[in-house]
Amino acid sequence: MPLQKSITLDNGVILSSAYIVINKLEFNYPSSEVNIVVGIYKDSAAYTANKPEVLYYNHYCSGNNFTTYFAEGVLSLVNNTPLTKGYEWLLTLPIYSGAIVVWENF
Repeated sequence: MPLQKSITLDNGVILSSAYIVINKLEFNYPSSEVNIVVGIYKDSAAYTANKPEVLYYNHYCSGNNFTTYFAEGVLSLVNNTPLTKGYEWLLTLPIYSGAIVVWENF
């Protein structure tokens, strides 16, 4: 369930249909943290063609957000997976605000 939206990079380049994919989730349960590695591709065609991402970000979720989205009790509920909750949490971040969920490749 990747995300899609227009993103303007720091250098001014606009990705009008940026395709945002979680590439990795790294959990540290003793510290109640998860590192989410996100790849941002030019568009879904670039992702499907196995082109490299334009850039990637590391996002760290901890504290109350970790408890809300990634606690074992939350993930044990039906249809809650680390991946779906990861995308749900990403949508709360300003950079991904207004992104739409894309189901075509998942």
